[in-house]
Amino acid sequence: MALTVKNKVGFVNGSNVKPSDTSPLFPLWALCNNMILSWILNSLSKEIAASVIYVDSASDMWSDLQERFSQSNGPRIYQLQKSIASLMQNDLYVSAYFTQMKGLWDELMNYRPLPVDSCGGLRTLMDMHQQDYVMRFLMGLNGSFSKIHGQILLIDPLPPINKVFSCSSRRAPKRYWICSSSSHSIC
Repeated sequence: MALTVKNKVGFVNGSNVKPSDTSPLFPLWALCNNMILSWILNSLSKEIAASVIYVDSASDMWSDLQERFSQSNGPRIYQLQKSIASLMQNDLYVSAYFTQMKGLWDELMNYRPLPVDSCGGLRTLMDMHQQDYVMRFLMGLNGSFSKIHGQILLIDPLPPINKVFSCSSRRAPKRYWICSSSSHSIC
């Protein structure tokens, strides 16, 4: 996150390439590169840091560490898919159910991000992905939400997940409302 905020991701992913030593940009690049190297080194254990201390570019250091320590995410992706498929509202309030679903879904998307591109095909893929999310959320809601299911599923294209959640929580049957004991208002 810090690399993104500081606009330094290019030094780690290799897109901000080292200019020639004679370039007027070299001193600035070297300054940023060394700063990122120190950030990475300070986040490592002493033993691991000692194994990469002499690497002279943040990109090379990151690649070395990634190659050594990255693990297959297959088992975690499987577990997340399984958890999402089996998650049901049951006795949860809609907000608690949605929060659990969103947490699982967001973690899954962290392991399987959609590529960043502006082509039309990718937009279609992203829309299909959102539809899957909406449908999975609706499938986990209790049967008392069947009227809402029907209304939402008739909308073409399906609304975004946050709108579906908002609609579902507003129209929740009274037994799922969270009321304040003092004011009896819907929270």
